[in-house]
Amino acid sequence: MASRTWRTPNSRPGRTADLLTGWCGFKVPVHPVIAVVGAQKITYRATPAVAVTDAEQIGSILPSRPEELPPARLEQIFRIARHRYVWGQIGKRST
Repeated sequence: MASRTWRTPNSRPGRTADLLTGWCGFKVPVHPVIAVVGAQKITYRATPAVAVTDAEQIGSILPSRPEELPPARLEQIFRIARHRYVWGQIGKRST
C-alpha cells in the first residue's frame, strides 16, 4: 500500500472557524481531525498539527474531549454547518 502524506494548511481551521463564527454570531472553536479509513498502520514522522486517528476510533475519541460549548450552541452550529450554501460562502462573507 502506498504511503500518503497529508499537508493541512494552518489557515484552513481558521477559515472554517471564521465562517461558522460569522454565521452563528458567536465564536466557534475549530479543532481539525483527520479520520483515516482502511489504513493498516498510521505512522507519524513528526507531531501532527491536527488530530489524526483511525476512523473506527473516532466515536470514542471525540466524546472524550473536553466540552467547549453548551448543547444549545452545538445545535445551532450543527443546523448552520449542514447547509451547502454556507460552505459555498467561505472567503466571500466578512465576519
